[in-house]
Amino acid sequence: MPTDDILFSLMYLRLYFLVEAILTCFCSTNEDLFSTRVIHDSKFSPNLFFQIQAAMINYQFIAIGTMSLLSLWFFSTTIRIYERPYYQQNDTLEFQTMGVTVWFCINCLTGIGIGVIMPSTVPGRALSIVCTVIGAFIFSILVGVILLGFELPEARNGALQKITQ
Repeated sequence: MPTDDILFSLMYLRLYFLVEAILTCFCSTNEDLFSTRVIHDSKFSPNLFFQIQAAMINYQFIAIGTMSLLSLWFFSTTIRIYERPYYQQNDTLEFQTMGVTVWFCINCLTGIGIGVIMPSTVPGRALSIVCTVIGAFIFSILVGVILLGFELPEARNGALQKITQ
């Protein structure tokens, strides 16, 4: 494995700090005294998992966008690391640039799957399957969030049922 790939894979360690920084900027749960007191009285610490749950409830589209971009970055980088040595050995041009790998992962995440570029190694194929499943999960969350926007409050729902009877 070349040195640049090792350094490239060490960038995954920064993923935790990136997610934590994004969540702290957009949806910090203990930014005022009241929130700090509620969290203290509930006897838990506001860790990263709690901030992710708070973001999914309060800032749905930011959370979905962050999940999509982080998934795209993770799968593009990992598939390129596994596929590049194979294609360098066979003198082909697939997965040589990050742009081609990002294009492939966008096709997997959205479920399009054009099929012009395909991974040849077993880890690359396994990662593309996981990428497709994660993409389906992200789009199902997006559909659920959009449907919540169409849900009527209780008073309006009662009025609508009286009108339609």
